[in-house]
Amino acid sequence: MAFGIAMGFVFPLYAALFVEFKSEFHGTFFVAGRILAGIMVGGVSFVITRLTIISVIRLLPRELGAARGSRSAKFSWRCA
Repeated sequence: MAFGIAMGFVFPLYAALFVEFKSEFHGTFFVAGRILAGIMVGGVSFVITRLTIISVIRLLPRELGAARGSRSAKFSWRCA
């Protein structure tokens, strides 16, 4: 999430090299919009990580326990 927020702060500085705003209000509005977009990207990335990677990590002990209990047990990967 911090990466998204950091991008929200860094991108306006980089974009200012190439864009000339009509007024100070437009520049401020652009900066605020980019920071908000960075926070949203970071939040969505966090949610996707929680739903995919963390759920697989939580399944591993159960799968490993089943394999340890029976030498012929096969791993079954489930996509939820």
